[in-house]
Amino acid sequence: MKTAVRKATETAMQQLKRMQRDSGRFKFTAAKVEKMAGRAIKALTTHLKNGEFQPVGYEINFGDGKGFPPIQVDIDAERKIFITGQIDRVDVYYKDSETSYVKILDYKTGNKNFNLLEVYYGLQLQLLLYLDAYLKLNHAYEPGGVFYFHINNPYVTYKVGMEEEEIEKGQMKQFKLSGLVLEQLDVIKALDKENTGSIIPVSLNKDGSIKKGSSIATTDQFELLENHIIDAVKDLGTQILEGKVSAKPFKLGEKNPCQYCNYSTICQFNESQPDNYFDKLENLSKEEVWQRIEREKEGK
Repeated sequence: MKTAVRKATETAMQQLKRMQRDSGRFKFTAAKVEKMAGRAIKALTTHLKNGEFQPVGYEINFGDGKGFPPIQVDIDAERKIFITGQIDRVDVYYKDSETSYVKILDYKTGNKNFNLLEVYYGLQLQLLLYLDAYLKLNHAYEPGGVFYFHINNPYVTYKVGMEEEEIEKGQMKQFKLSGLVLEQLDVIKALDKENTGSIIPVSLNKDGSIKKGSSIATTDQFELLENHIIDAVKDLGTQILEGKVSAKPFKLGEKNPCQYCNYSTICQFNESQPDNYFDKLENLSKEEVWQRIEREKEGK
């Protein structure tokens, strides 16, 4: 595996100018990328070996004339939105001849974690939108889980006497998937059959029950979330088509998009100016999020 990763890194680096490749800074970065890729591949391999899900597709495109057609969301009888994108990986667990479960995996190099509250407010659309689109094109499948996989270079604090196996376990925990899992024991075990607690955001008690705090949802809740996401896309599309482009960034606790925005000089949003204010979002518990989504369904 190390040889394959090294060759892949070297091939990628050949795309750059020789002057860039020969610099000491670049060589250091290339070595770091190679090490990071090797560890990530090892973690992904370990996840697969410790489960029953099998990869069925990589870099699955929606739109762009290849793969699947673009994701279509109808705003009303006349207006439609077409969304293009790419699912990094799709795995399937074939439980039996009649039942199969889908797992959507998205690779991230940053620190993005799945957050149900941000999904509710339309700040995290990608995973559930991809799941909904894939299931609509593959009616025989059911949702098994949606996850972010962080590609990083994990470090473990060394303690005197630590064995290499213990260090590797520490690194593996930092590759734990962030997402939402179907609340079904056979699916949970198909994702982490040894109940290591270091693969998915779900753990089991000694009696086999699901531990409190695990990131889980029932089949009905997955469907509610998918419908909620589609409604959020419709709402955003309507606002765009109606020309609503005012600067009104969200604020959720201490988090807001202005913290890392590259366009502040263009936007010029400033709370000290008249009519410049954040759209302050209410902080809700997971239980409150589910209650609100269920009430939205009842109100339709």
